[in-house]
Amino acid sequence: QKVAYWRKKRGINMQQLADSVDVSKSFISLLESGSRQPSREVVEKLADSLFPEGNQMVLNELLILAGFTPANIENLTNYQDTLSIYENLLAEEPHNFKIYSSYVMTLIKARKYERAREKIQEGLLIFDESLALQTLLANLELTKGNYQGALITQKAALDQYRLKREGEVSTLKLSDLLLNYG
Repeated sequence: QKVAYWRKKRGINMQQLADSVDVSKSFISLLESGSRQPSREVVEKLADSLFPEGNQMVLNELLILAGFTPANIENLTNYQDTLSIYENLLAEEPHNFKIYSSYVMTLIKARKYERAREKIQEGLLIFDESLALQTLLANLELTKGNYQGALITQKAALDQYRLKREGEVSTLKLSDLLLNYG
Protein backbone atom coordinates (compact mmCIF):
# COMPACT_ATOMS: atom_id res chain seq x y z
CA GLN A 1 0.00 0.00 0.00
CA LYS A 2 2.87 2.37 0.75
CA VAL A 3 4.39 1.74 -2.68
CA ALA A 4 1.05 2.61 -4.31
CA TYR A 5 0.74 5.69 -2.12
CA TRP A 6 4.20 7.02 -3.01
CA ARG A 7 3.89 6.02 -6.66
CA LYS A 8 0.65 7.97 -7.05
CA LYS A 9 1.91 10.90 -5.00
CA ARG A 10 4.99 11.12 -7.23
CA GLY A 11 2.86 10.89 -10.41
CA ILE A 12 4.38 7.62 -11.61
CA ASN A 13 2.28 4.93 -13.25
CA MET A 14 2.80 1.21 -12.63
CA GLN A 15 4.56 0.61 -15.94
CA GLN A 16 7.04 3.44 -15.36
CA LEU A 17 7.83 2.14 -11.90
CA ALA A 18 8.14 -1.43 -13.16
CA ASP A 19 10.54 -0.33 -15.90
CA SER A 20 12.71 1.66 -13.49
CA VAL A 21 12.92 -1.26 -11.04
CA ASP A 22 13.35 -3.86 -13.81
CA VAL A 23 10.29 -5.92 -12.86
CA SER A 24 6.96 -6.50 -14.59
CA LYS A 25 3.91 -4.28 -14.24
CA SER A 26 2.04 -7.29 -12.84
CA PHE A 27 4.70 -7.67 -10.12
CA ILE A 28 4.13 -4.04 -9.08
CA SER A 29 0.37 -4.67 -9.04
CA LEU A 30 0.80 -7.80 -6.88
CA LEU A 31 3.24 -5.96 -4.63
CA GLU A 32 0.84 -3.07 -4.09
CA SER A 33 -2.00 -5.47 -3.29
CA GLY A 34 0.16 -7.31 -0.75
CA SER A 35 0.17 -10.53 -2.75
CA ARG A 36 3.93 -10.50 -3.41
CA GLN A 37 6.90 -10.06 -1.11
CA PRO A 38 9.81 -8.09 -2.61
CA SER A 39 13.47 -8.88 -2.12
CA ARG A 40 15.62 -6.35 -0.31
CA GLU A 41 17.18 -5.39 -3.65
CA VAL A 42 13.75 -4.65 -5.14
CA VAL A 43 12.79 -2.54 -2.10
CA GLU A 44 15.97 -0.50 -2.48
CA LYS A 45 15.32 -0.03 -6.22
CA LEU A 46 11.74 1.02 -5.47
CA ALA A 47 12.93 3.64 -3.00
CA ASP A 48 15.52 4.90 -5.50
CA SER A 49 12.91 5.08 -8.26
CA LEU A 50 10.33 6.82 -6.10
CA PHE A 51 12.88 9.19 -4.55
CA PRO A 52 15.86 9.62 -6.90
CA GLU A 53 16.95 12.54 -4.72
CA GLY A 54 17.10 10.17 -1.74
CA ASN A 55 14.80 9.74 1.24
CA GLN A 56 16.23 7.59 4.03
CA MET A 57 12.99 7.57 6.06
CA VAL A 58 10.93 6.20 3.15
CA LEU A 59 13.62 3.62 2.35
CA ASN A 60 13.64 2.45 5.97
CA GLU A 61 9.85 2.40 6.12
CA LEU A 62 9.65 0.26 2.96
CA LEU A 63 12.40 -2.05 4.23
CA ILE A 64 10.61 -2.53 7.55
CA LEU A 65 7.26 -3.17 5.86
CA ALA A 66 8.94 -5.83 3.71
CA GLY A 67 10.43 -7.45 6.83
CA PHE A 68 14.01 -6.24 6.43
CA THR A 69 16.36 -4.41 8.78
CA PRO A 70 16.49 -0.68 8.06
CA ALA A 71 19.42 0.62 6.03
CA ASN A 72 22.44 1.85 7.96
CA ILE A 73 20.92 0.83 11.27
CA GLU A 74 24.28 1.33 12.95
CA ASN A 75 24.06 5.03 12.07
CA LEU A 76 20.60 5.54 13.54
CA THR A 77 20.70 7.54 16.71
CA ASN A 78 19.72 5.16 19.53
CA TYR A 79 17.19 3.50 17.23
CA GLN A 80 14.99 6.61 17.43
CA ASP A 81 14.46 6.84 13.67
CA THR A 82 13.43 3.20 13.48
CA LEU A 83 11.17 3.47 16.52
CA SER A 84 9.47 6.53 15.00
CA ILE A 85 8.81 4.62 11.79
CA TYR A 86 7.28 1.71 13.72
CA GLU A 87 5.15 4.07 15.82
CA ASN A 88 3.77 5.70 12.68
CA LEU A 89 3.08 2.32 11.10
CA LEU A 90 1.35 1.06 14.24
CA ALA A 91 -0.82 4.16 14.34
CA GLU A 92 -2.06 3.14 10.87
CA GLU A 93 -2.20 -0.63 11.52
CA PRO A 94 -2.38 -1.36 15.27
CA HIS A 95 -3.39 -5.01 14.69
CA ASN A 96 -0.54 -5.88 12.32
CA PHE A 97 1.42 -8.39 14.37
CA LYS A 98 4.49 -8.30 12.16
CA ILE A 99 4.89 -4.55 12.69
CA TYR A 100 3.95 -4.83 16.37
CA SER A 101 6.46 -7.59 17.03
CA SER A 102 9.21 -5.81 15.10
CA TYR A 103 8.56 -2.67 17.14
CA VAL A 104 8.88 -4.62 20.39
CA MET A 105 12.11 -6.23 19.18
CA THR A 106 13.52 -2.81 18.27
CA LEU A 107 12.62 -1.52 21.74
CA ILE A 108 14.48 -4.49 23.22
CA LYS A 109 17.52 -3.91 20.99
CA ALA A 110 17.48 -0.26 22.05
CA ARG A 111 17.43 -1.47 25.69
CA LYS A 112 14.10 0.25 26.33
CA TYR A 113 12.96 -2.71 28.40
CA GLU A 114 10.21 -0.99 30.38
CA ARG A 115 8.57 0.38 27.23
CA ALA A 116 8.95 -3.04 25.59
CA ARG A 117 7.22 -4.70 28.58
CA GLU A 118 4.38 -2.17 28.33
CA LYS A 119 3.91 -2.91 24.62
CA ILE A 120 4.06 -6.66 25.29
CA GLN A 121 1.33 -6.32 27.93
CA GLU A 122 -0.78 -4.29 25.49
CA GLY A 123 -0.12 -6.90 22.79
CA LEU A 124 -1.33 -9.70 25.05
CA LEU A 125 -4.69 -7.90 25.10
CA ILE A 126 -4.76 -7.05 21.39
CA PHE A 127 -3.76 -10.38 19.84
CA ASP A 128 -5.51 -13.66 20.51
CA GLU A 129 -3.72 -16.17 18.28
CA SER A 130 -1.63 -18.54 20.39
CA LEU A 131 1.43 -18.17 18.14
CA ALA A 132 1.38 -14.40 18.57
CA LEU A 133 0.95 -14.75 22.33
CA GLN A 134 3.88 -17.17 22.55
CA THR A 135 6.02 -14.78 20.55
CA LEU A 136 5.12 -11.91 22.89
CA LEU A 137 5.95 -14.09 25.90
CA ALA A 138 9.32 -14.92 24.32
CA ASN A 139 9.90 -11.18 23.92
CA LEU A 140 8.99 -10.70 27.57
CA GLU A 141 11.70 -13.18 28.52
CA LEU A 142 14.18 -11.17 26.45
CA THR A 143 13.36 -8.01 28.42
CA LYS A 144 14.32 -9.90 31.57
CA GLY A 145 17.60 -11.11 30.06
CA ASN A 146 16.34 -14.70 30.10
CA TYR A 147 17.65 -15.65 26.67
CA GLN A 148 17.27 -19.38 27.22
CA GLY A 149 13.64 -18.95 28.23
CA ALA A 150 13.03 -16.74 25.17
CA LEU A 151 14.53 -19.37 22.86
CA ILE A 152 12.48 -22.17 24.41
CA THR A 153 9.25 -20.17 24.17
CA GLN A 154 9.85 -19.09 20.58
CA LYS A 155 10.90 -22.60 19.56
CA ALA A 156 7.60 -23.87 20.99
CA ALA A 157 5.77 -21.38 18.77
CA LEU A 158 7.76 -22.58 15.75
CA ASP A 159 7.01 -26.21 16.58
CA GLN A 160 3.32 -25.42 16.98
CA TYR A 161 3.32 -23.63 13.62
CA ARG A 162 4.93 -26.58 11.89
CA LEU A 163 2.42 -29.01 13.44
CA LYS A 164 -0.71 -27.10 12.46
CA ARG A 165 -3.19 -29.19 10.60
CA GLU A 166 -3.83 -28.80 6.91
CA GLY A 167 -6.50 -26.20 6.38
CA GLU A 168 -5.80 -24.53 9.73
CA VAL A 169 -5.49 -20.79 9.22
CA SER A 170 -2.86 -18.63 10.87
CA THR A 171 -2.44 -14.90 10.48
CA LEU A 172 1.29 -15.40 11.08
CA LYS A 173 3.80 -16.64 8.58
CA LEU A 174 6.83 -18.75 9.35
CA SER A 175 9.01 -15.70 8.62
CA ASP A 176 7.19 -13.75 11.38
CA LEU A 177 8.13 -16.43 13.90
CA LEU A 178 11.68 -16.81 12.64
CA LEU A 179 12.21 -13.07 12.94
CA ASN A 180 11.75 -13.38 16.68
CA TYR A 181 13.67 -16.64 16.96
CA GLY A 182 16.72 -15.06 15.34
